[in-house]
Amino acid sequence: MGAAFGGSSQTIFGSSGPMTFLGKMTTLIATVFMLTSLWLAYFAVHKTPSVIETSPIPGVEKTIPADQSNAKDVNKTGAPSAEAGTEKAK
Repeated sequence: MGAAFGGSSQTIFGSSGPMTFLGKMTTLIATVFMLTSLWLAYFAVHKTPSVIETSPIPGVEKTIPADQSNAKDVNKTGAPSAEAGTEKAK
């Protein structure tokens, strides 16, 4: 029956002798792959919160000191006025 599918052995799926080196490596790599897949699936479901997620976010207070020397050069929106750069140097 095996000869009908292109095999020249008496068995359908090849000889039943000892495994070759590539066969052993394939089995080992497949086993490692399955174990790491199960390990990652377990830890994806049972993950603990990280330190970043559990630490409180400190409030940041942004204050901009008012510089009184340039107060005349700033309009109500906080942008420099048009005549700010037109002063003559003394």
